Formats: sequence, structure tokens, C-alpha cells
Amino acid sequence: MLYEMIQSLVKRHSHGRTMIGIDKLGGSGKTSLAQRIHGNLLTGPRQTVLIHLDDHIVPSCYRYDTGRPQWQEYYKLQWDVGGLRHIFFDLLTSPHLLFHVPFYDKHSDSIIQKQLDIEEDAVVLVEGVFLQRPEWIEYFDAVIFVDCPFHIRKHRVTSRDGYLGDEAAILKAYENRYWPAEDYYMTSIRPKEQATFCYIHNERREYPCDN
Repeated sequence: MLYEMIQSLVKRHSHGRTMIGIDKLGGSGKTSLAQRIHGNLLTGPRQTVLIHLDDHIVPSCYRYDTGRPQWQEYYKLQWDVGGLRHIFFDLLTSPHLLFHVPFYDKHSDSIIQKQLDIEEDAVVLVEGVFLQRPEWIEYFDAVIFVDCPFHIRKHRVTSRDGYLGDEAAILKAYENRYWPAEDYYMTSIRPKEQATFCYIHNERREYPCDN
């Protein structure tokens, strides 16, 4: 059902770029879903581009130790929300073929400019958290929300995010920074209701969202 919806959308937007967002919370498995969708579309006649929103965060000095609650640092400061609207999403939905956009280089903890070469009728997949913010939602032709129970997401992040330390340190980081930001997003934006389609990743089940 999901792939049929995407193929139908791509056919309807045969002139100009098609923008599809893959929205989720931490540990939902949206990256693997994005890669499968990308691989499925690569067999078609149009260029398909997969963009990871985490490649476009700001340097750490702008998002840590700012004096604000940690969850606000993550939700409000991890990305230059307004800046990406104009120097990223505006360009992705424009007819331009070549343009430079900011990428975060984790080795130098700085921003570098990279050139993107995207054809006029390309299918652009953007995967990341909090994609349905008011500042960004209008750029997408469709948004898929990856729905995953909390206990599964919790197990995934504690198994995956060893760079934060041991399990106790991982849980502390998520309890103070990531999960409160996700709770705010779920209650203020209501992404499941707003999305075009929901995908229950752990059950490989899909259903249309109630919108």
C-alpha cells in the first residue's frame, strides 16, 4: 500500500520535483525505511535523491550549554529552522539544478558548503525528526510518519547510542533531552494526524492517516 501511494504520487507530479518527507521519532527505524523507498524508486526513470536531515544540524556550540532546557536545545536549536527554510527547502523546491547547501561536518564541528545536483523532475526524499514543523511542512507533497511503540524505540536507542556512554548515561540523555522534545512535538504538532501516511515499522504494517 505504501509503495503504491508513492508511485501514484510520483506519477501525479511528473512535471517538477516531488518532495516526500519521512518523519519519525528517535529509534523508529525511519532510516532503513527511507533507504528501501529510495532503492525502490531508483528503478524508475526519474532521479531519486535521499537527504538526511541530521546532515544539516548546527555546530555544537549553538545547541549545547545554552542555558535553555535541554529538550528545547534539541527541538529548537539543533537545526537552524528558519535558515533551512530559505537556504535549503526553498532551493529543493525551486527549478534550480545546481546549488550549494550547508552540511554539518562532525569531524571539525563546523558547517561546510556542498553542491547538490538535482534534476528538475527528481524525486526528493527527506528523512529526519520533526519534519512537520510549521516552517517546513508546506514544502512536502506527502509525508510518511513512521509509527513505533515507545518500548521498542527505547530498546533500540539504548542498544545503539553507545557514544553517549553506558545504558544509564544513554537513558539520562534521552530523559532530559530527546524524549521531552518528542513529547512536545507529538502534542503540539500531532504528526500522526497531519501526515499523509503512517507506517508501523516494527509490524511492517501501513495505514492512511486520519486527516
